[in-house]
Parts: sequence; C-alpha cells; structure tokens
Amino acid sequence: MIEQFWNDEDSYVGPTYKAGVADAIAEFHEDLQPDELRRLIERGVDDSLAQVRRPFYLLSTQFYGDEYMRRALDDNAASIRRWAAKKLA
Repeated sequence: MIEQFWNDEDSYVGPTYKAGVADAIAEFHEDLQPDELRRLIERGVDDSLAQVRRPFYLLSTQFYGDEYMRRALDDNAASIRRWAAKKLA
C-alpha cells in the first residue's frame, strides 16, 4: 500500500499522499525489516518537495536519533534548514 501511494504523481494530491506515507510508516514500522525502514525514510528525505521531506526527517528521529536531522541542516530548502536548526537546538 505504501508503494501505491508513494508512486502517485498527481500534482494536486501526490505530495499529500507521500507525506502521509510517513504516518503509515510510523504506525506499521514493526512490520518492516530494518533495511526496508531505512530505505523508505531515505526515499522520503530525498523527495524533491520540501513538504514531503519534512515529515520524513521528523519520523527518522524515532528510529535514528539526530542522524537525519543533522543532514536536514544541509537541505536545499531554507525552510527545512531553519526548522532543523530549531529542532536540534
């Protein structure tokens, strides 16, 4: 189901679906293998849209501490860099 929503490229609802994938991962992470969990989080933080990346950076803290939040400090979106700096402060 995650892959189906992830691959929706509709310009209106696609970003919302992709951001919602982070919620699904948070809810069902026990059913994922560790390498699959990391792959999905990587895919989220590598998305082209900042509105998709932010929930994945936040989700990553649940499993990997500040590893991805430190990476967010170098994100190409200034809004994410500022947000990450506040979260890490």
